[in-house]
Amino acid sequence: VREHLQHGGRVELGGADDRELGLLRRAAQEVGRSSPGQAQVDAFRAIFAERRRRDLVSTDDVLTMQSLWLASHRFADARRLTSEFPAMKLPRLPHFRDSLGASPGQPTAWRFDATGKQLTREAVDLAISRILVTGSCDELRAVAQDIAADPVLGPAFERHSRWITQAPGIESLEAVREWNAQPSAIRLLMVYDRDEWSMLPAWGAAAIHVVKDGALADSIDWQQDALGRRENLVAALRRHGLLD
Repeated sequence: VREHLQHGGRVELGGADDRELGLLRRAAQEVGRSSPGQAQVDAFRAIFAERRRRDLVSTDDVLTMQSLWLASHRFADARRLTSEFPAMKLPRLPHFRDSLGASPGQPTAWRFDATGKQLTREAVDLAISRILVTGSCDELRAVAQDIAADPVLGPAFERHSRWITQAPGIESLEAVREWNAQPSAIRLLMVYDRDEWSMLPAWGAAAIHVVKDGALADSIDWQQDALGRRENLVAALRRHGLLD
């Protein structure tokens, strides 16, 4: 079923009993969270509607549906779920402010304002050399501590880096909101759409990338390269003119 859903297959609900519907829900949930394309969103939405018709909807169902709406930029639909299920006390959603349109010509990301109540979509200029730090909130905390404590790397990252996590609905909005509320010079952005960042390799564990003229120039896996990562990072930054 998972492989069928991953390839955009339709969900057949006719004749499924409650247990089978639960198994379909679990498969659609896992596929939707890993690859939230339109077909996968539609598959989970069909299962969600049927479970709602049978009065089987759980908080986990609603949270998953909301996350998939967010990941597919259906913000009004995501907000509507909050009002339709008030007893579930879903996390409050920020206001999404997007004035860039469908094809801004550059990768874009969401930035929280100081209040944590608004996300604004902004273009990230990669024509100039930049350091991009990517990963989940949990993974990036350790990286941030290591970089901030380093007297050589710290200043270079303050000048040249952007810290980026996955899109709303894939990464937790609450986790990013809490991160940005901390008294730190590092502010975490959330990508608008992973496809806009195709120059980066598959999103895995925390990694540091050097992007030059819009193309990937270097990458360092911060978890797998524990012994030589600082030396490799310093060499990469010097090689690309990001460290004196």
